[in-house]
Parts: sequence; structure tokens; C-alpha cells
Amino acid sequence: MGVLRSPSRGGRRAARPAAGGSRPHSAVLRRGSRCLRPRDRGCDPVSTTPTLAARLAAASRSLGPAEQQVARVLVEHADELPDLSTTRLAELSGTSRASVVRTCQRLGYTGYQQLRVLAVRDAAPQRPGTEAEPAADAVIPTARSLALQTAEATEMLVESELALTVAEVSEARRVLVVASGLSAPAGAALAARLLRLGLAVIAPADPLDAEIAAAALGAQDVCVAVSASGVNAETLRCVRAAGTAGARTIGLTSFVATPLEQVADRAHITPLPHRHYQDEFHSPSRLAQHVLVEAIGVALEHRLGERAKAAQDRILEVVSGHVDE
Repeated sequence: MGVLRSPSRGGRRAARPAAGGSRPHSAVLRRGSRCLRPRDRGCDPVSTTPTLAARLAAASRSLGPAEQQVARVLVEHADELPDLSTTRLAELSGTSRASVVRTCQRLGYTGYQQLRVLAVRDAAPQRPGTEAEPAADAVIPTARSLALQTAEATEMLVESELALTVAEVSEARRVLVVASGLSAPAGAALAARLLRLGLAVIAPADPLDAEIAAAALGAQDVCVAVSASGVNAETLRCVRAAGTAGARTIGLTSFVATPLEQVADRAHITPLPHRHYQDEFHSPSRLAQHVLVEAIGVALEHRLGERAKAAQDRILEVVSGHVDE
């Protein structure tokens, strides 16, 4: 369940018990944190799942100028990292050895030496289909490349956290789904999925109506906010209003250390295929979020069991009256 809300972060509520129990949620890659993913016991960066590429994609927005320079070199010289010293990496990035170490720690490693060791793990064995970038006009190879990138985007997800989300949504009195801009289609897909499982869903298209609906939620309700950037003002207003009203708040986003990741009780992070935060605003790709929405839907269908089956039977009756010969 969510962590306790502190005055510095808008008064985060005391955690409420969920079905099956829960543990406090430690946020992902906070400032000063060394661990990219939450752990039940302590922080063990060595055993974390995300590859360097996934860490860079998720943390790109939160890195400072010098750290961005180091990150750029990490990407450009990924294959050489096991053989590059801290001093050489500092020279290539035009920064200092301290900046190199600090960047590695911000990415969730204990330091550059651990990054070098894990870079060997990430490089071998090489994933199929990653030998070369597809030609820009080749549709099928590009589709396959995107499928691989989508799989890599799941490396930041934590199964135990997703299980809590599935439990909360399945037991909620009402579920409010809010999403704007390029994330709106993923939000609409989530709302449609939940509706067809027999859940009470609210998904206002108008931002003001969405905020009003958020303010009307209660302790038995859940608000799910979809925002790849994590900074959409309209979405954030809804999340804050829902939290103030006592509802559970869940974020689906693509970056760590964003306002959404910080204000929501729980955030699920699926990095975008590109690694630069500025690309997020003009790239319409929300493929990883759509896949996550579908996966959550499948898990919900399994959890709801006969309730979902009954809802689907009723839906078939409705749909049967809207088909033509």
C-alpha cells in the first residue's frame, strides 16, 4: 500500500490495509537513494532487474546537466564500459570522476565499478534482434524492434506492487481514470477494459469534470492516473483532489522523480522507447503503457473470476444487438 503522506509532499495519507496485506511502499529512485526498485527488506542494488538502458530511460528527466553528459557517454560507449575507467569516462563526458560516481548512484548503482560489472551481464547474452537498428522505412523489422523495446520497458515494474493495484481496483466501489494529451488513448483503453469487467468506472473527457469527479471520491474508491511525462497539470490536479478526498491514487508513468510519481500512493513505471525526456512531448508512442493496461486487465479478469464472466455475458447480449449482416 502507499507510504505515509508527509506535509512536504501534500500530506500523504496513512496507509490503509488491502486484501492480502501490504508493506510500506518505498518510492523509486528518490534523491539520495541508491536503489532503483523498492525492496521488502533493505536495498540490494546488485540483484535489481532493470538494465542500464531501462534505468537511463526512467531517470533521464531527473538527471542534472553534468549527469546528463555522463549518461550520454554511457549510452554511446555501452559496449566499452567494462574496459573504461572512471577517469576515462569523466574525460569523455567532460565532467569529473565525482560526477561519474554520482550519476551511477542516481541510476541505482553503488558506484561506477558496480555499473561496469553489471554492464557485462546486460551485454551477454545479447537479445535476439538487437544486432542492428531496422531501416527507417522497414515496417516489419521496426515493429519487431518496438516489441523488444516494450518488453524491456517492463523491467522497471514490480510484481508485488502491481498485485496491490489489481487488488485495490478489483475491490473499489468506483474507479476514476484520468488521462490527458498523448496519454489519453491509454487512459481510454484502461477505462474500456475495466468497464467490460463489470467495474464501476468514471472517465470524464473534460478536465474540469474529471477534477470534480476526483473531489467526490471517497475511501472506498480508486483514482488511476495515466501520464507518461508525469507532469501533466490537469492530471496532477485530479490526483491531488482524489487523495484529499481519501481515495487511493495510482499512477502509470514513464519516468521516476516526477510530480505524479511523488504525489500518487503508488506508481508503475514503463520507460518510453527513447531515452531523452524532451522526446516524450512530441513522440506519440505509448506502446508500453497500452501493454501494461492490457496486462492489468488480464490480471483483473482472473481475480474477479465469475463476476467478470457474468459481466462479459451481459456485454455480449448488448453487443449482439449492434451487429449487421
